[in-house]
Amino acid sequence: MRKLVLGVAIAAGLCGSALGENEGVPRRMSYETMPTGKDFDRLYPPRALGEGLSGTTVMCCKLLPDRTYNCTLAYESPAGYGFGAAALEMSKKFRMTPESYEMFKGEVVRTPITFLLGGPASKEAQAQLDNIREATQDICKPGKPVA
Repeated sequence: MRKLVLGVAIAAGLCGSALGENEGVPRRMSYETMPTGKDFDRLYPPRALGEGLSGTTVMCCKLLPDRTYNCTLAYESPAGYGFGAAALEMSKKFRMTPESYEMFKGEVVRTPITFLLGGPASKEAQAQLDNIREATQDICKPGKPVA
C-alpha cells in the first residue's frame, strides 16, 4: 500500500513557494485554497509511483486577476516521469488571499512542489531538496530560461 508524505510535500512546495523580497524583508503568500493530500494522491505520476520514485518541480507562475496562477514548468527531476505535468495540474488549485494578491501583483512567483513517498525525508533526501531549492532560486527572474 502506498503512503504519500503529504505534509512534507506541501511544506516543501508551499511554505517556500511564494517568497519575495521588498528591501530585504521576506514576504510570504497566503492562500484561500491550495492543493490537498487528495490532490497529491490523485496526481502522483503512476510510473514514478510504480518505481517508488519521489520527485521535485519548480514552476514560474504569473498571478492572475482572479488570484490564481498561470504557471510554466522551469525544473523537473527526475525528468520523464510526469512530475512536471502533475505539478502544473496541481497549480490550478492555488488561489491566494486578496491581501497576498495585492502584495505580489505583477510578479512571477517561483513555486516548488515536491512529491515524496514513504516516511519523512532522510537527511540525504533533505540535503538534495535544499540543493535544488538553492540552485533554482533565481530560475524565474527575467532573462533566465524556462523549460
